[in-house]
Amino acid sequence: MKISVCEAICLRWAAEGKGSRDIAVLEAVPVEMVASLFSSALTKLGASTLVEAIENAKMREVI
Repeated sequence: MKISVCEAICLRWAAEGKGSRDIAVLEAVPVEMVASLFSSALTKLGASTLVEAIENAKMREVI
């Protein structure tokens, strides 16, 4: 399943070491939205952890 642009952006920031709060500030969105985007990205990528989601997204060349 394809991830959204917003999900990809959050995963890209996370891959660079940014935390949820930092990403929320950088993207001017609530922290809860970042958490929701991570959750949906994990589901779409078939991952159980954020690290696994980032690895899967990199393998699929979406981040």
